[in-house]
Amino acid sequence: YYHLPAGMFITGVAADSDAAVQGVENGDILVSLDGKTVTTNEELTALLDTYSVGDTLQAVLYRDHSQFTVTLTVEEAIG
Repeated sequence: YYHLPAGMFITGVAADSDAAVQGVENGDILVSLDGKTVTTNEELTALLDTYSVGDTLQAVLYRDHSQFTVTLTVEEAIG
């Protein structure tokens, strides 16, 4: 409808996180992680559970009508 890709709308990025350092911003859409599409919290949690702290993964994001890829390092969950 809005010509947006399927994915998860990012509503918060911790200021000192690797995601923030790599340029992930509130309002980005997470399209996929390591080639796997994520559209629900359950899918995201299940996928992240297969990684360990310190692992790296490729995140495809969408912002301002274009997709881009960042390499993220898995960190300890906060809270």
